Amino acid sequence: MATIVTVPGTNGSTISLSYDSKTNAALAQRIADSIKQGVDNNTIFQADNKDGPPPPVPAGKTGEYIQSLSASTTLPPSYKDVVNDAKTGAIFGSGDPGEGVLSGAKCPSGNKLSLWSRLAKGACTARIDCDAVRGTALRGA
Repeated sequence: MATIVTVPGTNGSTISLSYDSKTNAALAQRIADSIKQGVDNNTIFQADNKDGPPPPVPAGKTGEYIQSLSASTTLPPSYKDVVNDAKTGAIFGSGDPGEGVLSGAKCPSGNKLSLWSRLAKGACTARIDCDAVRGTALRGA
């Protein structure tokens, strides 16, 4: 049975992601709660690719990037959270330590979605393909 985790989207919207694993759903909920707290406290800057390429994150904030449309995106520095709601595409993380990635089970097997990210300071860049990304919640060190 799938668990639904909600995370704040841009302009007051809400994104619902489905997780098949209780463990991933629990981690996803912690990341989503952290994002919500940052949005509520105005410490997280939000951007969605439906509005164009990711703009620079304002000084003193961290970024939440939402990929709602299938595309290839490279994130500038300070985007610490990635929410994938697209079926296909590629996301190249900002490289900041402690990046969080939320991707629900929407990506069907055989579609092409890749997340490239350095999830821990000093760690090598990793590629996570669609079959591994479905229902994934990750938080780097």
